[in-house]
Amino acid sequence: MKATLLVLLLSVVALMVTCDLQQSEWGAGPGCPLGKRLAFDLNTTLEESKRLNNEYFDCPNPEPGAPCFYYSHVFYPFFVIEDPVVGESDRFLDSYTFKVVGGGRTRESVRNYSQEEILKFNSLSDSESSQQALVWTYDDVLNSFPLTKEGFVVMHGTSNRVRWLCQRNSPCGDLTPINHLDPDFFFVIEVSNQETARRRICEYTLRFELHVHGFPLDPVRGLFFMQMTMTAVQTILICYTGYTCWTLRRKTVYTKKRDGLDEQEGHKQFKAGDVVVKVGWTLRSCFLQLYRIIFRIVQNPMLDHFIMLVVLLDTSTLMAQTFQGVTIRTSWCLSALDSCLLVFYVIEAVFKILIHGRTYFRNPWNDLDFFIVLMSLVDFTLSLVQSAGGFSSRQASTLFRVLKTLKGARVFRALRLLKAIRFFKGLHAILLTPGTLRKHIQDHLHPLSNPYAG
Repeated sequence: MKATLLVLLLSVVALMVTCDLQQSEWGAGPGCPLGKRLAFDLNTTLEESKRLNNEYFDCPNPEPGAPCFYYSHVFYPFFVIEDPVVGESDRFLDSYTFKVVGGGRTRESVRNYSQEEILKFNSLSDSESSQQALVWTYDDVLNSFPLTKEGFVVMHGTSNRVRWLCQRNSPCGDLTPINHLDPDFFFVIEVSNQETARRRICEYTLRFELHVHGFPLDPVRGLFFMQMTMTAVQTILICYTGYTCWTLRRKTVYTKKRDGLDEQEGHKQFKAGDVVVKVGWTLRSCFLQLYRIIFRIVQNPMLDHFIMLVVLLDTSTLMAQTFQGVTIRTSWCLSALDSCLLVFYVIEAVFKILIHGRTYFRNPWNDLDFFIVLMSLVDFTLSLVQSAGGFSSRQASTLFRVLKTLKGARVFRALRLLKAIRFFKGLHAILLTPGTLRKHIQDHLHPLSNPYAG
């Protein structure tokens, strides 16, 4: 019995000596209590995200065990040091690194990234732009943030603003909808203080999944939709112009034959060097014909009616996005539709400026249209530059706020609906009195009952 107690005593002494040697070598204190671990504080994260973003959008199809957050909202993660045995937990306020170490379009396709991919997606020093990571950025425009030797952002318990970027070269970049719902992505997040803890004996590492939904339309793909719409409009216009020129050519030949002019005699007057002149005159006539066609389009009231239909469609999409159910499900498709509608606004402005010149800006409605189109183009251009990684993390945070303000200029398009009233000539029938309207219908249905009819 004494021998057993002696052995236990010697083991305890040896363990204490080993711990003292480790503490003196690492510069640590008494060490971390056994049994405690780092955990993701989901309740506090949801409450703070909802309070700081003024709203919270849950996933249309939530997955159990994977907390869901909206892409456009700033992510505020909170962590605790918990003791699962006692059931106590304390807020984790130490510094740590936030890394995306895995992901996939579906939960079944989630994979862990290699060390090279982790550096590429999270490190500022290893990213292609050397200014911001490919997947996320630290959203704080006022305070600077420290970096580790490998370029990872060092975060703290009180400074934890994460904004998703998902540039085109990242695994979550340029996502397309599945089953008519906005794209979503599953991230595997690793939070660790191994590279930032002053006392390495208290190292914590945590991995958990995040389900991020509501990914927006990639600006480059939006540019593709704009180019396709522009190509379709140009094709129709060129085909119509070619058909008009061909018809005009046939009328000219028919007129010459009717007047007794010999077309071959006219061709003999041209020498070999005059072919260029003839081609030039032909192109000039086609351009003049194109100008005449554009003039007819601008002067035709059907253009205003068509644009009003576009404005109605655009306003309907804006109103639909005010509903949460529509926002979290179809914002990608609505953004694609808005990219196509922007082409018609640009074409309208270009055609009217080409025909009217400076007098175009003398109309207040035209000034409003031109301002909205200009703001939309600036918004689209900045989105393209941001997706290319041309801004630093601090500049990207400011850019997000600028883009949010520019998108608000689309609301002014609804004012064009007031202009539409004078184009709908049939609106006065609704304003007729019931007796007058009934008499108007009877006159058309029974013209013989009215002696003055016909």
